Amino acid sequence: MQEPAATEAGWHKLTTAAGTRYTLVLPAGYQPNQTYPLVLALHYGGPVTPWYGAGLLEKIVEPGLRALDAIMVAPDCAHGGWDNEASEAEVLALLDLLLAQYPIEPEKTILTGYSMGGKGTWYLAARQQARFAIAIPMASRPMPIALTAEWSIPIYALHGERDELFPLA
Repeated sequence: MQEPAATEAGWHKLTTAAGTRYTLVLPAGYQPNQTYPLVLALHYGGPVTPWYGAGLLEKIVEPGLRALDAIMVAPDCAHGGWDNEASEAEVLALLDLLLAQYPIEPEKTILTGYSMGGKGTWYLAARQQARFAIAIPMASRPMPIALTAEWSIPIYALHGERDELFPLA
């Protein structure tokens, strides 16, 4: 296992050697000799400022999934959206880095995202099902690739009936 970038429980703003910015949350009581699930959260759209994904973790993901006692990560999108091969490669490289640095149970990796990140969740989960245990897209509609995918993982889609940006039908 590679040396981790952060070793203390709490919130960390980090950058990979390749330049990918990400917010990492190590759970309370984090112990490097214990294994943890991983929650990978893709942020919503808007003008991406450094460590933009921290807001999604802080407001929705960490409070909602805290009981999992998971390591949580939110990368910054550098390629105009999460539904393209460049973003996919960057997310998978970050996932591989985290798996090498932290005691993560790969079979308990959760992919989630909100709005633009939900769209990316549909895209990545459809293309990379072997990498994730479950996908939780929020406030987004399925990408065409998701409609034709032969799903082998569960999808828990969260969506409001009055969403005007991504209507249900």
